[in-house]
Amino acid sequence: MLRMPQGQEKWIFVGTYFFERKDPSHQEVASRLWKESGKYIDYLGEWHTHRQPWPTPSSLDCSEWKKIGNMKRPLSIVVAIVGLEGVWMGIVRKEDIFTLVSA
Repeated sequence: MLRMPQGQEKWIFVGTYFFERKDPSHQEVASRLWKESGKYIDYLGEWHTHRQPWPTPSSLDCSEWKKIGNMKRPLSIVVAIVGLEGVWMGIVRKEDIFTLVSA
């Protein structure tokens, strides 16, 4: 787990229906660790929460995940959304999003 230094909060914007990372250092840290590890450490995926009992991916979730899925690496990513009562998990490969768990 990576922890950003205090003071980085100004780069994260949160609302009722969105979460947006603006800090360019997120990618810089990930790229540096990937290079320093001899390209061994890689990006597995991401998770976030939705303020709904049984979460499902939004159109914004899907479009952002497809952007990542279309990159040369990684081949696939794991994604998860935690809701108030349940969880949704999936795999993204290129333009395809596969549901693993919706409970």
